[in-house]
Amino acid sequence: MAAVGAFGLGATDVTAATASSSSENRRPSASTAAGAPAELAQLQYFQGAWKSNGSRQGKPVIMTICALPKNDGFWLVLDLAEKRTSANPNPMSGQYYWGYDQSSGKFTAEWFDNSGGRISQTSPGWSGDELVFTGTATSGAVTVPFRDIFVRKTTTEYYHRGEIDFGQGWAAADEETVTQTSNSGQDCPSAAAGS
Repeated sequence: MAAVGAFGLGATDVTAATASSSSENRRPSASTAAGAPAELAQLQYFQGAWKSNGSRQGKPVIMTICALPKNDGFWLVLDLAEKRTSANPNPMSGQYYWGYDQSSGKFTAEWFDNSGGRISQTSPGWSGDELVFTGTATSGAVTVPFRDIFVRKTTTEYYHRGEIDFGQGWAAADEETVTQTSNSGQDCPSAAAGS
């Protein structure tokens, strides 16, 4: 959407411009111009406030996660913040934007963090209790394959593992057990920011 926005076109302009185009290569839309794709309901499991304990690059980390729908429900935005500790003196923070691409029929994930890192991924959706986003991570001038695996354990707990491939197969970058503290997200500092 950034490229579209750079040309001064909003989503409504793009929808109107493509409405009359041939639909033989497009998937049918599960939404209208006024509503977010129905598929996003599959991500509601993650909505709310969460806490986690785990490790990143071999260091123990404690993290809070607040996942709230934003921009009229078109995105589920996960705000993540690690706690500063003696074992983690440079905590990571960032935002994960999850959406649904109607043209490809896949979920999308875009990550931006406080070190300038970014990740761009897609997922076909849930397979049983597992959701896997696969794509690339970029830090500085280096781009490598990266995937995030989420395994639903209960209605209030999931396991997450981020994996990176430097050309020798997948290796753990981070992993956490994540427990929900509020399903409404009212415990989230960003809840007051609105949608």
